[in-house]
Amino acid sequence: MRFLERYGYDVAYTTDVDTDRDPNELLRHKLVMTAGHDEYWTTTMRNAFERARAAGVNLAFMGGNTGYWQMRYEDDDRTIVEYRAANRDPEQDPTLKTVRFRELNPPRPECALLGVQSGGPGIDNFIGNGDYTAVAAAYTPPDPWFIGTGFTGTSKLPGLVGYDYDTLVPGCLTPAPTVLFHYSGHNVPNADAVRSIAPSGARIFASGSIRFATALDPMSRQADPRLQRFMRNALADLTRHH
Repeated sequence: MRFLERYGYDVAYTTDVDTDRDPNELLRHKLVMTAGHDEYWTTTMRNAFERARAAGVNLAFMGGNTGYWQMRYEDDDRTIVEYRAANRDPEQDPTLKTVRFRELNPPRPECALLGVQSGGPGIDNFIGNGDYTAVAAAYTPPDPWFIGTGFTGTSKLPGLVGYDYDTLVPGCLTPAPTVLFHYSGHNVPNADAVRSIAPSGARIFASGSIRFATALDPMSRQADPRLQRFMRNALADLTRHH
């Protein structure tokens, strides 16, 4: 938020409860961004993001472990209900069980929307500080989001992978997402920041890590001008008509 405000973007703010109450609100914007550890979504929220994507709304998932568990609201949206086991949940509709989206019947893996997803046990509790490498900076022709950043194909972004992060799932999206930043895991899964393009033309960016945005924050010790320029390039693309 400090990054967006510092550079004067025309930005409005909403909440998950608002999206659940009025899913059509996402259709009124060129770009919808999520922040932080947005782990719990209702089916209405997931449907809203998919509908926005189908309508050509661009999406940017700036955290990690996004839309991982399906939940529902009760008590006038004051309570999140989450059983985490289908056989414990009294809800009879298998599409509404409060389990991981990828475990629903039929499955709705997060990577089908984001292009990446949290890997499950061994990654959800990862509390390390992995380094992203700017792999797409070496692409030929140059990726437009990297123009003027100073990144090379071996440039590191220290400490931006964690504590929850996401990985590319081969075959989940066709065509496959473009990997922009990558972390090669050591005894843990890899991490990936990716861009994909929907049939509608909507462009989707997923940072793949909760800590990614710390390098955008002008008040953070990890503030990185290279990544700030990258994000300004990305936002110029994500907020233009297509």
